[in-house]
Amino acid sequence: MPFKKRVGIAVLVLVTTMVVAAAAMYFGSSREVYLAEGGTRYLVMLRVPIIGTRVIGGNLFDVDTSSVRRTGDRMEIISKIDSEGVSSKTTTELMRAENRHDWMRNGVRSSVNVPMMDTDWSSDHKDDPPSPYLHRVDDEQVVEYFNLAALADAGKPDAASTQFVVATKLLNSHPDDPHVRILYLAALARNQKVDEMRTRLREWGGDPAIARDKFLAASFKTQSIHVQAADLRASGRNGYDIIERIIAPESDLEAQTRLVQELLKYDAGFPSITSGGVTRNPSFLVWQIASKALRTQAVFMMLEGRHDEAFQTLAGVYRMGQLMVNEPSPLSALIATAIRTIACAGIEDFVLNDCRTTLALESASTVLDELRQLDRQRADDDSARPATDSPASLSPSFEKPEMRALSADARLQLVRLAAAARHRLLAAGAFPTTDAEFAPLLKDGPPTDPFTSTPLRYVSTPDLFVGYSVGPDKTDDGARFVYDATNGVLSAGDIITSVPRDRRIPYPEMPVRASSGADLDRQFPAGLPADIFADMKGRRLSRTTTAPVRVFSFGPDTDEGTILPQIETYIPEIQYDPTNGIVSRGDLFITLPEPAHE
Repeated sequence: MPFKKRVGIAVLVLVTTMVVAAAAMYFGSSREVYLAEGGTRYLVMLRVPIIGTRVIGGNLFDVDTSSVRRTGDRMEIISKIDSEGVSSKTTTELMRAENRHDWMRNGVRSSVNVPMMDTDWSSDHKDDPPSPYLHRVDDEQVVEYFNLAALADAGKPDAASTQFVVATKLLNSHPDDPHVRILYLAALARNQKVDEMRTRLREWGGDPAIARDKFLAASFKTQSIHVQAADLRASGRNGYDIIERIIAPESDLEAQTRLVQELLKYDAGFPSITSGGVTRNPSFLVWQIASKALRTQAVFMMLEGRHDEAFQTLAGVYRMGQLMVNEPSPLSALIATAIRTIACAGIEDFVLNDCRTTLALESASTVLDELRQLDRQRADDDSARPATDSPASLSPSFEKPEMRALSADARLQLVRLAAAARHRLLAAGAFPTTDAEFAPLLKDGPPTDPFTSTPLRYVSTPDLFVGYSVGPDKTDDGARFVYDATNGVLSAGDIITSVPRDRRIPYPEMPVRASSGADLDRQFPAGLPADIFADMKGRRLSRTTTAPVRVFSFGPDTDEGTILPQIETYIPEIQYDPTNGIVSRGDLFITLPEPAHE
């Protein structure tokens, strides 16, 4: 056979093979549409013979940086992100469910590398038993639904109403699918159809599929929260309405202080219906700075002799953290715990240093008991609430959120213990040495340690009372080692409070007056209260040298480094104002009156 003819035949065979292979790939490929994490997210994958499977759409994984390894009944989805010097990799391990359409999650492996900080972190979370994760629907209306949700979030007119139309069609096509029901409930929420939400939740809440799927259970819980929010709002009892006003851009420090004090009137609160029932992503920085600024304001009130207002402010900040727990997102739970921790340190300062009489301690103790009651209710709810661990939440910031919450619980319990110990000191001249001597503030003796469900421990000497919780490691270290969460949430050490015989910060009953910085130092020989905005832990509030004396905090604008070299001559002039931006220029300060001339 001539050479040219043989080449021609070879080319023809090659082309034919390629065409047949391409046709097989085209006609053998499948587009798979899944609802994920209880119907709150979606994923689109394309499976092509020979080539394999890849992510081509959805909001569960990044389309551009995700890859898929799929072998038989096992699948791994690997997502890599490199951004601003931080590299992360998350591998989600899946196995096919018994129905052969859905996928169960076995676990999530995560790693983070920050070369500039020489930091590596990794985790290996296992689902035991495996959790229902990807639910196959194969309905292109799912894609349309989530695209409309994104448009509605961006404020496009009519997107929400159109999304509800699509949700109705989906429900008609899949009337018994609990994941699709979540889409419908979320569309009802976005369109403020609360009455139908309430009816549907009653109708669908008993589905046994919900109890078997922790993600579905969490999704239904989220939707029920939005109904509760609407009911509380209708009756004027939704404390979350006050919280949203506290951090509104137009609220200055005076308004924030007034509003946070008002929060003590509310024992319930749920976030507004937003983004179709999907919780917005709160800013940790905003809440942290607002809480610290309010705590600093409370210290200034104690210096000004405004004692009741100071305590109401601190207790109100704690209540704000308690109510934020009801916002169903892992980040919100951590923010809520951080707020309670910030407030609790201020409340401890008030109890140990501002309460000068047994009557003042009794009044404060009544409010502390009310705060504890709400903590107990939250702990009971947490024990019944399904836990979800999405890949986004499995990071160092989200390590053991329940342990962080228990640490905040323990700190409030210790403040209650300290109040009772100090009450005994003022009433009888000595600290309690038996459980019975904690009465009348604690008639049953020391309160419960949240980590052990047994009473808090204490050590009592003539000059010092020490109360402590065993902390997250549940090991009694005899109050010799102080627990520090920065060493790891489950690190060693006890959570401790110390009550000295003499007040370390002797806030006077009347407003503090000072003719100079040196005069103020003589009144507070152990130093002023801590500046919680200072870079150096434990640094005290600063004061000016000459009259009129100003006591000030560096504030949230991180200008401590420029002020310290001139601290002896520095005079704060610009008052921090959150309406200029949460991290705006300015210091927190008060001007002390000079002593009255006789």
